[in-house]
Amino acid sequence: MPPELLDQHQNPLILVVDDEMALRQLVAKLLTKTGFGAVAAEGGREALALLDGGLKPDAIILDLLMPGMNGVEFVDAARASGHDVPTVLVSASPDAGDEARRLQLAGCLRKPYEISALLDLVRRVIRARAA
Repeated sequence: MPPELLDQHQNPLILVVDDEMALRQLVAKLLTKTGFGAVAAEGGREALALLDGGLKPDAIILDLLMPGMNGVEFVDAARASGHDVPTVLVSASPDAGDEARRLQLAGCLRKPYEISALLDLVRRVIRARAA
C-alpha cells in the first residue's frame, strides 16, 4: 500500500473492506474520483491490521460475508481494540439490515447497490461524524 494513503489529509479517508477484488477496487477508485481518500482491504483481518497499525479512517465500507473474519467478527474485534469508526455494511445477505441495526452501524446497503446511493450514505456518515 502506498505510504501516502496512510497519511491523514484534508479529504475524508474511507476504508473499503470487501473480499470481491473487482468491487473493492471499483469502490475505492470511485471514492477517490469523488474527493475521498480510499484504502482497500481484502478482508477483516487485513482491515483490523491496518487500524491497529495506525490507519484512522473517517468511515468504513464493510462487506458482511467474507471468508476468514466476516463483517460481524471484524466489527466486534475493531471495537474490542478501541477503534470506533462509523461503518456502512454492504451485503447481498437478506439479514444485512438486521445485522447493521444489531451492531448499531451507521448504515446498510444491499448488493447490488447504486454507487450514487453508497456515495450519498458515506457523505451523510461523514457529515454526522463532523457535527
